[in-house]
Amino acid sequence: MLSELKSVSNNFEQNIGDAQRSFQSAHKLIQVAEAEQKRIEVEAYNNYKLMANGLVTEVITHELHSLLSHDISKETNDDHFNALKDYLFAMKEYELNKNHLSPLHKKFESLFLKMSDLNRFYSFLEKTFLYKGNSHDFEKVSVESYLSELKTRFDFRLKKNKVNIEYQTVDQTWVVPKGSLTHVFYNLIDNSIYWIQERQRRSGYDSTYLRIEPDAIVIRGIDQNTIQIYDTGTGILDKYEHTLFNSLESGKDNGRGMGLYIVKNFLKSFGGDIELLQDRNAHNHRYIFEIRVNNNDIEEND
Repeated sequence: MLSELKSVSNNFEQNIGDAQRSFQSAHKLIQVAEAEQKRIEVEAYNNYKLMANGLVTEVITHELHSLLSHDISKETNDDHFNALKDYLFAMKEYELNKNHLSPLHKKFESLFLKMSDLNRFYSFLEKTFLYKGNSHDFEKVSVESYLSELKTRFDFRLKKNKVNIEYQTVDQTWVVPKGSLTHVFYNLIDNSIYWIQERQRRSGYDSTYLRIEPDAIVIRGIDQNTIQIYDTGTGILDKYEHTLFNSLESGKDNGRGMGLYIVKNFLKSFGGDIELLQDRNAHNHRYIFEIRVNNNDIEEND
């Protein structure tokens, strides 16, 4: 009987041990699940916040477009200012014209040009708005033609920083959600200009960042599904190369850290992806982004 009781006791202890290990394993799984739930909650909040901001932005752009769409030409405005100028001259108010009307005319001309450019930008941005949210919002896009149009939107900043965009090898035609290329390439080109500026700034006190050749943003086609983009900036700093696609992660001063996070998740939402390749630039930083889409739909539709 003692021998049997000892055997039962050993089995009981073993069962207790197994149960404890099971509880510990379950506890770890619960912790993992709770952490994942928290991550999903934060991501959902960020996504809804971005969508809310997007709706506000869309309303603002519509209002601006309505404001700027009135048929008022530069020539009409010049006529108004010239009439005022003629009146001041007739009244011999030369100083009033010189010190007040003339500076006001110049300011207005500058503002009018910027508003006209903003109106053109609205026409460009409107293509990104979704109205059905389904396959009807997919379109066939010549990436080369799109990049040519996008380049004009960056023209001022490119000239200011002496940067050129090269995309001669891009000949892809992609079937993608309406406006998706704007969300992807606008962010990447904006980042490139920032980090080229940063390299230019560093070259003032660190000769390793000096560059003789002109700065450039290079977009090259690899195959029908793949495009790579890189620039002559600093590259991705080491501390960000494994986290740059995470939300709220930014190397920019006052950056929000949402741009590349949005780009990656947006691409993944329709079967695409973006990756930072292992190649390193002259500063030993990774710097080439590879964008991939599933372009089988083109062959099916052609």
